Amino acid sequence: MRRSGVVGAALIAAVLGAAPAHAQPVDVAAQIKLVETQPADMDRSTWKERRRDAARKLGQSKDRRAVPVLIKLADSETFDIIGEIAIEGLGNLGDQSAVPTLQKIAADESREKNQRDLAKKSLAKLGASATAPVTPVTPVKPPDKPP
Repeated sequence: MRRSGVVGAALIAAVLGAAPAHAQPVDVAAQIKLVETQPADMDRSTWKERRRDAARKLGQSKDRRAVPVLIKLADSETFDIIGEIAIEGLGNLGDQSAVPTLQKIAADESREKNQRDLAKKSLAKLGASATAPVTPVTPVKPPDKPP
């Protein structure tokens, strides 16, 4: 019994002491290009799948260059899963410039509920409200009339 305890402890130590697996670095520029332009040698169906994968990688990249591309996808891709991937990726990237787009999506009743819910989750990750802050309207004072 004592021997199995030693082996078990050694196994646990080996597992805990093992170096964590690191994701391969993402070639952000190449992923952005793939999202934006269908390669001439790739059929549309394959490109759509690769494009979705590229959007996922961009959302996980922690690279700020991905933000404008994902904002564009989140805003324009309403009928493809890539829109949802982009919405989620914006929350993961943590860039506040995505807040207005995510708020717009969260409030858009014409969007699928899943996209609105994902936008709200991403906003929560960014520490932002699902609704845009209300800016008080300052009344415009009419010009003074000369006496």
